[in-house]
Amino acid sequence: MNFTRSFNSVLKSHKLEANLVCSKLKISRATFNRWLTGVSAPHPLGQDAVYQALSEMVATPTKEL
Repeated sequence: MNFTRSFNSVLKSHKLEANLVCSKLKISRATFNRWLTGVSAPHPLGQDAVYQALSEMVATPTKEL
């Protein structure tokens, strides 16, 4: 599975908010959108770190105010 499909799948299945993902990954909203649409992707050596951060977000529920 390529990065774009797996990235979109995780976001949709766990209903992760874009702002929270950008904050956790320390990326801009523009980069997030480029990854989402498949225009670009993180370097293959950095993709594991992205998947790890997303899995941490899924495993750790956030408090809602």
